[in-house]
Amino acid sequence: MKKRDLKILYLSSFPPRKCGIATFCENFINAVHNRDSYIDQKVIAVNEMTAPKRAYSLLVKYQLRQEELGCYDKVAAYVNESGADVFCLQHEYGLFGGFDGIFILKLLQNIKIPIVSVYHSIPMLKGSKRKEYRLKILKDIARFSKFVIVTADIGKKVLIKECKIPTSKIVTIHHGAPAVPYPTLKEKEKLKEKFNLRGRLVMSSFGLISKSKGFDYGVEAMLNLSKKYPNLVFLILGQAHPIHANAMEKDYYSNLLKKVEKFNLKNNILFIGRYLSEEELVNYLRLTDIYLTPYLTKPQISSGTIAYAMATGNCVVSTPFIYAKELIGKDRGYFIDFKSGDSIVNVVSDLIDHPQKIETARKKAYEFARKFTWPEVAKKIIQVFQRAMKK
Repeated sequence: MKKRDLKILYLSSFPPRKCGIATFCENFINAVHNRDSYIDQKVIAVNEMTAPKRAYSLLVKYQLRQEELGCYDKVAAYVNESGADVFCLQHEYGLFGGFDGIFILKLLQNIKIPIVSVYHSIPMLKGSKRKEYRLKILKDIARFSKFVIVTADIGKKVLIKECKIPTSKIVTIHHGAPAVPYPTLKEKEKLKEKFNLRGRLVMSSFGLISKSKGFDYGVEAMLNLSKKYPNLVFLILGQAHPIHANAMEKDYYSNLLKKVEKFNLKNNILFIGRYLSEEELVNYLRLTDIYLTPYLTKPQISSGTIAYAMATGNCVVSTPFIYAKELIGKDRGYFIDFKSGDSIVNVVSDLIDHPQKIETARKKAYEFARKFTWPEVAKKIIQVFQRAMKK
């Protein structure tokens, strides 16, 4: 079969929807196209129940209404009549209708072409009834799939042990990241000047902002760090998470802004409160000296932010959630305690006082990240698609 005969149909959220899975899928598609422009790729976009009308690109050929059960049958029929060779599911529990997205199984059971499923979440908490329910969904998805892709080796171990999914069906491919040149200190300073940060020591975090990200601990840490290092600036890149912004609770993002005001930290904490383009994001990361991920969710099994930070040559300081432990290891960054501003102060202070530690960690992180740049991810995923067709 010629490469030009390979036709892939994705089911995912997709830009302009502001969602991590949407951005991932777009980058995923672009990487495959850059690797082999003969591969035909199309998207079925998932819309949430209260979604506005979106101006999707020409890649989007059909849409799924998340909470409308009958729509899943219509999408399955569309897939079967599309002429696609492989159906690629980007799976996240909250992306689909029904309790924990159970509606997706109704769709998968009716699809007649090979399915490759990408698992963005795998439940890890012990002794949880919901964990068992969610694992059952993953097990059922795997039953309909030729292959399932996980972003961490520990995820593969969980699927083998607890879901009894055959080893041969599971492929580990780390979250993709941009393939950019290693930023020298001189290049960092040039970028800082471009972004009005000349002479500043930069710590940053990015992504949709919600309580689980733990940014409030970073803000509290800056109260002490800014006194000791007045040239230190903490960049919080991104806007409030759409779900939290609409929730019937105090807006977490607004509370962060109020804390900065209360602590008089407006010169040391800067909010870039919008969804950044890929180019903007990469430039901000390349000028960063220390990348902070004070996330609170211990079982988190994927993180595009850490993958991006490492691939752009950063010294990562993170809480030891599962994906961070796998990527950072013992010598590619530093760990802080969960829910502890003091721990952030201690680790960051030590790094600032010993800049060689920053340089050593970021070089090792960058070298490790070469294995999961988008070109490498594209190479691996194309091989999985081709194997799925033959199996």
